[in-house]
Amino acid sequence: MLVFACEKPKTELSFNSIIQGMFSEHLIPPGDILDTGAYMGIWACMYACFDKNRMVYAVDPSPNNVKKHTCIHKNINSTAALFSNEIGSIQKKSGGFTWDRSIKKKGNVIMTTVDTYFTGITFGFMHLDVEGFELKVLQGAVSTIERHRPVITVESHIKNVMLTADLIRFLYGLRYLVFVVHEICGLANSCRNFICIPMESKENFHGSSTMDLSIRSNILTKVNSTSVFHYKSNAKLHAWKDDTMFSH
Repeated sequence: MLVFACEKPKTELSFNSIIQGMFSEHLIPPGDILDTGAYMGIWACMYACFDKNRMVYAVDPSPNNVKKHTCIHKNINSTAALFSNEIGSIQKKSGGFTWDRSIKKKGNVIMTTVDTYFTGITFGFMHLDVEGFELKVLQGAVSTIERHRPVITVESHIKNVMLTADLIRFLYGLRYLVFVVHEICGLANSCRNFICIPMESKENFHGSSTMDLSIRSNILTKVNSTSVFHYKSNAKLHAWKDDTMFSH
């Protein structure tokens, strides 16, 4: 498995490298990969390269985005849908999507839950980048998470104190350890990625070069729903898009 030959997006370099290391060290549990909020499919293609024996389910609410999913790797299944904590459909409106529970699949794109849509599929890794709706997606995926115990990644804006605290509190309720990646994950300076590991699997990560280096260099810090707002790091806070050292 030539993980280090995989092309990665030019943004969120720290996050991408940590996840790459976790795949290369076989720290990701068995099962397929869910990339929801897949946008143009760039991250889905990266995940498909990380392990060609896993299917990547790339999901985005925009049919136009899904049409642009192109990847040299064939282990990708792309679909237009919106995951939430309830079932219905969404209608395309000017300025974005809105959803209407009463339409019941008669709209442009279905709105459903991970638990409902992916019956019979085992996930080892779940990447959630859904613009502030991560908690709703998790609420609709509890049965899947409890059965498969995947590694989960989510995004949140730490300036949104209530939403971020509720998200991390919910993950701890699912018995996950939460680590913040000290890197801006979007255009807003408050955006952070979080890597979430099942508590019962933490022994598997002991001795991991990826985890040791990330934690000792202060790129990765374990947080809870309180400490996330005042964690400290000696590492530089890299922007969403930073050149690597090889470009200088």
